[in-house]
Amino acid sequence: MSTVTLDSVVQAMKAPAVDRTERYTARLEKHLKTLDDDGARREFCRKELANWVELYRKFADAVDAGRPEPKLGGPTAFDYTETITAIGQIQNRYSAAVPA
Repeated sequence: MSTVTLDSVVQAMKAPAVDRTERYTARLEKHLKTLDDDGARREFCRKELANWVELYRKFADAVDAGRPEPKLGGPTAFDYTETITAIGQIQNRYSAAVPA
C-alpha cells in the first residue's frame, strides 16, 4: 500500500504539463470521421462522455477518501474536467444537427 504525502501531491502537480485533452480530442476527432453519420458520432460521444464522467467520479472518490495515487505528470482534476468539457462541445456539434 502506498502512502500519499503532501510532498508527493505537490511534486505531481509540478510535473511538466502534458496536454492530455488536446491529444485525446485529436484521436477522438480522427475516430469520429470513420463513423457513418452524425447519429453514430453523437452516440459515440455520449458513451465517451459517460466513461470520462465515471473515471472522474472514481478519481474524486479516491481523493475524498484520502487515497489518491499521484503520479509525476499524472492526470489531475483539471485534466478530467477539461476533457469532459471538450467531449461535450464535440458532441454538441453533432446534436445541433438533429432536427427539432
